[in-house]
Amino acid sequence: MNPPFSGVIVWDLDGTLGVFDQLALWNRSPAQSLLMIQARPDLEAALNELTSLGFIHRVLTMATSRYAEMALATLQLRHHFIAVEGYGQRGKGDVVGIAEEMEIPAQRWGASMLFIGDHPMMDPPRDPRVLFHYEPWAIERSALAVVAMVRELLDRGDGDLARGFTRWHEATARRSWWDRLRFRRRSSNHFEPTERELADHGWMVLVNRKEECPVIAFRERPIIPANPVMIPLPLPEANPIDSNSDIDE
Repeated sequence: MNPPFSGVIVWDLDGTLGVFDQLALWNRSPAQSLLMIQARPDLEAALNELTSLGFIHRVLTMATSRYAEMALATLQLRHHFIAVEGYGQRGKGDVVGIAEEMEIPAQRWGASMLFIGDHPMMDPPRDPRVLFHYEPWAIERSALAVVAMVRELLDRGDGDLARGFTRWHEATARRSWWDRLRFRRRSSNHFEPTERELADHGWMVLVNRKEECPVIAFRERPIIPANPVMIPLPLPEANPIDSNSDIDE
């Protein structure tokens, strides 16, 4: 039996799920056996756990869908994603289009949608209600950290990601009476990051922004980086990848 629907996680590709740039060299290098792609540590285990929590997964990338499909097929993870969309198919951050396709009502966007990526400008959702998990060190951090973060948000928000973020953010903002007074005196356009420790995974920074999506990120890179999974590319097929149009940016 499938778990009840909790939401959708929209993943970026390169730098988030793995490092796939050597796909652009596939079928072009004389040392084909040396070409490798990297998968984020514990990625499949994390996808399985998030699915068990009721989340559906999608990939949204600036690369072409063919590049993304080949990357996921090489990882043997394609079956985890209901959609893999790239350049020319859907713009980055398209909350409205994804929500309409999945029949998620607007009042549930914040509760049930999460975007994850390594680029602070290209990967965030284009809606101030939807949470963005910014992760510039994804390849060095176990993907199980994402599971821990999502569980924390769900627990704090009674199943609602946005409410969980707000409660966690407010809990860290209530420091002392003079801090609260100092914060109130600031401009209404100001936003202040707050920090919260995620058990076994380190400190997180939560930023609640005016008229932009809220952001949650790990404060620093892992002290002891996890090792990405190195996967050799198979022998090339007849049609090479066009490195000018299929590489992720």
